[in-house]
Amino acid sequence: MGEDQTLHTANLGDSGFLIARAKEGEDKLELLFKTPFQQHDFNTPFQLSTMGPDEPWHADVEKFVVENGDILVMGTDGLWDNVYDADVLEALSSGSTPQQMADRLPPITAHLRVLPPNSYSVSTASHVGNYLIISIHSLLTRERIP
Repeated sequence: MGEDQTLHTANLGDSGFLIARAKEGEDKLELLFKTPFQQHDFNTPFQLSTMGPDEPWHADVEKFVVENGDILVMGTDGLWDNVYDADVLEALSSGSTPQQMADRLPPITAHLRVLPPNSYSVSTASHVGNYLIISIHSLLTRERIP
């Protein structure tokens, strides 16, 4: 995170992230950006390995100016393949903390749990994949989320 509130990102493969922001005058969030999947072919994502053709410089590199209140959700393909973006945004809109947001994700992620102690709310699941919900406020101020 830059001093000018610029979030610098690099993403490779079928894991990814989205950035959401509150709509002006509404309780809902809108999708600002979601990473596209990088695949060689169906079900053949880019991935780093000692034997594969993919290299770190194949990552999609982006910069985003973020604001206090923006939400960053990072997840593996287990999240993005099983939960619609609209359902993720609804869960994010209905919570005031990252933990509440994680608790409100659709039933497919009901067995997710938070792993303490971390600076951010981290949830994981064996069948759905991993995800991380970060309030941009915590990145800007370096505050711990209770």
